[in-house]
Amino acid sequence: MDNRQIEIGSEGEYDFKLAMQLATNKYSGQKTIGYSLELEGSVMVLYWSKHEKMIPLPYEMDTKEITDFVWGWLQKKKPLGDQPDHDGDNGIGFRVYNEAWGHVMHRWEAFIAITPIWAMYGK
Repeated sequence: MDNRQIEIGSEGEYDFKLAMQLATNKYSGQKTIGYSLELEGSVMVLYWSKHEKMIPLPYEMDTKEITDFVWGWLQKKKPLGDQPDHDGDNGIGFRVYNEAWGHVMHRWEAFIAITPIWAMYGK
């Protein structure tokens, strides 16, 4: 399916691993070959084919390897913008997504993007 779309917002390592399994499933026969950091370094875009903005990985990574790599990056990042003001608490979660036709930022070579988000906990 060429128009496959992913949109997952959640928190925690367990949920992140599940999201990445789903996001990389279509590409299970392919490896992630590179990444780029976009929007002031707040979004990591993953690539299955070469693109001019891509930073090559030191080796092609499978789902487990790229999940560990991105999870490590997420642990060092905070969401852009101020914490939401609401009657409750905030934490840090993640968003795993792609856009129309399974592309990211109109790049057919990219297949998924990841960014930290504010996780909101109401009372």
